[in-house]
Amino acid sequence: MTDVYQEQVKCPKCGGTVVLPTDKPTDDTPVKCADCNQSLGTFGEFISNMKKRIAEEIGNAIKGCENMSLKN
Repeated sequence: MTDVYQEQVKCPKCGGTVVLPTDKPTDDTPVKCADCNQSLGTFGEFISNMKKRIAEEIGNAIKGCENMSLKN
C-alpha cells in the first residue's frame, strides 16, 4: 500500500476548490479555479509549490519530535 499526500487546494481569490487537470497534464498546462476561473499558474508551478510545502511540513514534524524519547 502506498501512502498518498492529499490536500484540498483553495482558490486565493474566491475560496473555491481548485480542480487539477487529470488528462496527462504537462508542466505548461494551466491550473484554474473551477468556481471563478482565476488562473493559478501552471501545473509545473503547482507541483513545485506543493513539493516545497510538503518538505516544510516534514521539517516541522521532525522539529516537533526532537525532544521525544523512544521506549523499549
